[in-house]
Amino acid sequence: MMNEDDKKIFDELYEKLFPNFVGYVNSHIQDEKVAEDIVQESFIIAYNKIDTMLASPNPSGWLFWVVKNTMRNYIRVSGRVAREIVIVPPDWWANNLSDEKSAEENIDFLYNDLLKYDEYKLLKKFAVDKTPQKELAEEQGISLAACKQKIYRAKIKLGKIIKKMKKS
Repeated sequence: MMNEDDKKIFDELYEKLFPNFVGYVNSHIQDEKVAEDIVQESFIIAYNKIDTMLASPNPSGWLFWVVKNTMRNYIRVSGRVAREIVIVPPDWWANNLSDEKSAEENIDFLYNDLLKYDEYKLLKKFAVDKTPQKELAEEQGISLAACKQKIYRAKIKLGKIIKKMKKS
């Protein structure tokens, strides 16, 4: 739990640095909403590691390092997923579901009754269209953590599909 002094320092850093960090990240990725998400995620990391940040001789520098690494990770992950998702045609995605689905679910999927390429659409919006995770979560009416988990699972599924395609 954060004490009042730590909270005051954290709040001051947030107020002072948030706009600058958003500008820095936006200069690299050219999407202000995504930049805000990345900086917000960086501040969440800092909040969870407040003792480490405050133990640093330069808390602002430590926080900037977190922002840079969070941005690099976003670029790396979204770039890889974007490259992979364009390899897999939507009809292949629909016709070659992993073994996790039952025959009934496969039929529903093939006829677009229930699933309607949900994982494909989610990954495409995240990686290709660069839609911020917060916005995706709001669109789906789920929490940000649940949205991140869905994206993670969809990436795992995409990896399996690509492996399966390469074997074919």
